[in-house]
Amino acid sequence: METFAHWLQTKMDERGYSQADLARRSGIKAASISRILNGTRNIGTEASKAIAQALLLDEDVVYRMAGLMGVKPNADETVSEITHIYHELDDDNQQDLLDYARLRLSKQGRNEKHRNSPSRTASTK
Repeated sequence: METFAHWLQTKMDERGYSQADLARRSGIKAASISRILNGTRNIGTEASKAIAQALLLDEDVVYRMAGLMGVKPNADETVSEITHIYHELDDDNQQDLLDYARLRLSKQGRNEKHRNSPSRTASTK
């Protein structure tokens, strides 16, 4: 199982954040960030919330990774991130995101029907 420190370092690397960057963006002292990353300091709810905001992640994602909240069945970081992004958008952009998701789902359904059609499966045998 991945440690919180390793997970956090990965998220920082993905964004190109140094420890100082994360400290500045989260409002957490650089020394505390260092101790979190080297595993000598446990992370609490306030630090988790600040890190979530700094990394633009849903708080639940950080809470779960920090062990402050049980993992929900089928919990998925991507779903949490999409939810967070959706809530950050204004009404018009929320509607655009929903329309795009529905379009992608519709196209996926058509592609699956095409792949599974009798003429297609008969021709591949």
